[in-house]
Amino acid sequence: MRLSHTLQSYAPTQEKAPHSHDDFVQLFYIHHGCGIASSDNRSFLAVGGQLLWVPLHRLHYLKVLKDTRVSIIHAHPDMMPNFHHDMGIISTNRLMVQVMAEIDTQGGGV
Repeated sequence: MRLSHTLQSYAPTQEKAPHSHDDFVQLFYIHHGCGIASSDNRSFLAVGGQLLWVPLHRLHYLKVLKDTRVSIIHAHPDMMPNFHHDMGIISTNRLMVQVMAEIDTQGGGV
């Protein structure tokens, strides 16, 4: 796997158990909704329009606060720059927001 994309919907109070990945990095784009995103070092409110980075081997988890739709991108570490050593927010621009909105629209009821 070099790069894969999944569109996922989460219900309020749903939680993703703490886990890490040894073979890929992740990017999460929050189309709408919000949750508490946490790593073993920090926690923050993740809201619609944000792009989150999770590096290799970083323990992370999510507690959903309201209906949330997320694009999950898995990539081989050689395909992505190492944005940071911990999970964090990456800035976006209008083009990315428009592309992600189209992906959400095309994703239908996924």
